[in-house]
Amino acid sequence: MSLPSTSTSDSDGPAITGCWFDARRSVARAALLRRLSDGTWSVSVDEEVVTGHATEVQVTDRLGQVPRRLRWPNGAEFETPDNDGIDRLLGRSPALASLVDRLERGWTAAVGALVVLVVLSALFLEYGLPALSRQIASLVPARVEAGLGDRVLDWGDTALLDESSLDKETQARLTGAFERMTGPLDDGHAYRLLFRSGALGPNAMALPGGIVIVTDDLVTLARHDEELLAVLAHEIGHVRGRHTLRHLVQASGVSALAVVLLGDLSQITALATAAPALLEMRHARDLEREADAFARQWLQAQGIAVTRFDEMLCRLAASTGGADSSMPSFMSSHPPVDERAECRAPEDQR
Repeated sequence: MSLPSTSTSDSDGPAITGCWFDARRSVARAALLRRLSDGTWSVSVDEEVVTGHATEVQVTDRLGQVPRRLRWPNGAEFETPDNDGIDRLLGRSPALASLVDRLERGWTAAVGALVVLVVLSALFLEYGLPALSRQIASLVPARVEAGLGDRVLDWGDTALLDESSLDKETQARLTGAFERMTGPLDDGHAYRLLFRSGALGPNAMALPGGIVIVTDDLVTLARHDEELLAVLAHEIGHVRGRHTLRHLVQASGVSALAVVLLGDLSQITALATAAPALLEMRHARDLEREADAFARQWLQAQGIAVTRFDEMLCRLAASTGGADSSMPSFMSSHPPVDERAECRAPEDQR
């Protein structure tokens, strides 16, 4: 940063009047301010000219009728009440700058801007973000998605899952059925059905790239292979919709928007911190509904009663103590069971 230079020559061009404080004394001296063609600020005071490069001189923002100040790096300042003049030297429209200043200071304009911001943010979260996530996920190459699925599987096998204890005949029967389900699909995914045990209980999950994991407890819980096929169709729906990638994009988008609107999430209240997580759950429930719809369409196309899907969902909820139905819907990543399926009494299920 260079110190202001002085010379005995002046410059032509429009000038505005003001006061000069040279940082060495408190007495103000009358001065003229100009801006040269290269953007340099020039102050003529007494018999000398003080200049400062545009990158070094700080110009205060316009605020009503408050005098503007131009601050030099060494502490010297030029002050003037001619706000319009400063705006003209900056290449701005004084009328526009004055309008912006009035809008910034007017509470009605501020409230209106806040309402517009909230509405636009809500529309983005409701429509823009899901569409954007779908578009981004569709652009991810299949090999990249498959690599992500393999890494997730490696982590799960290390930290969460154990080897399956199902007999080979059951595994072979279900694997064959899964291959017949996915064989006609031409979507670029390399589908694999894997069996695992562990602390997950009765569960199934779809990993990026086409890996579908089914736990031993889920196989044991099912009363018909058709119930398991319904679950597999649901997981295939997740894979085909690239729901894992879409969820990652949506979660990142919600968090980014929250930071923009609320500031640093580490510095705000717990409620504001929880808001992005609740919005992510809302998007996750939408993805579950998409997978449910695919499963029902597949069952109908195969001539299998869609009630098989209902029966499995209801039995699964009952086996976990009905957690999904008792938890408030806005706090769950899955829609309530009574929304997803018609549950009948156990004795009515055949």
